[in-house]
Amino acid sequence: NFINKILEIYELSYIYNIPLNKIDFLVSREAYVHSIVHYKDNTLSINAFINDMIISLIKPLSYFFEIPSMPIKKNYLDINNLKIERPNDKRFPIFRYQNKLMKLSHSEQINLMIVNNSAHKLYLSNKLKYNKIINYIMNEISKNPDNMQLSSFRSILKFITKKNEDYRTNV
Repeated sequence: NFINKILEIYELSYIYNIPLNKIDFLVSREAYVHSIVHYKDNTLSINAFINDMIISLIKPLSYFFEIPSMPIKKNYLDINNLKIERPNDKRFPIFRYQNKLMKLSHSEQINLMIVNNSAHKLYLSNKLKYNKIINYIMNEISKNPDNMQLSSFRSILKFITKKNEDYRTNV
């Protein structure tokens, strides 16, 4: 449902101190291009690899262990693997909310992560249908009890505890 992409954008923004409006969301149908960095001097850095999760596991482990090279797959450098596009698939409701999600405050982003976790639990317990996840999340994040400020570890834990109590009550 692409909510993970929104969370990855937040993560990228905070880890590298990049404003959200400088981060864009594109898709590669072949899932070959994983990131593109456009530098101020107009050069690009493309992180691309075959969509195989073993690569994500091997790369960090290779810093600690000697791991043999993986064989190059036949169509590895096929130019079609480099096609990227703006997502416009109407089947995914997240795209209707993308602009709103990119304008959330830090507290609201934390709330989104907590609500997403609740939605995940509800989905796994068969209490929420997959195609209703985004609507559930957007409805829940629009609720702002007492002008919630999730600005400390304690306030976040208190909010998570309340959400978990709400979850247990609704299951």
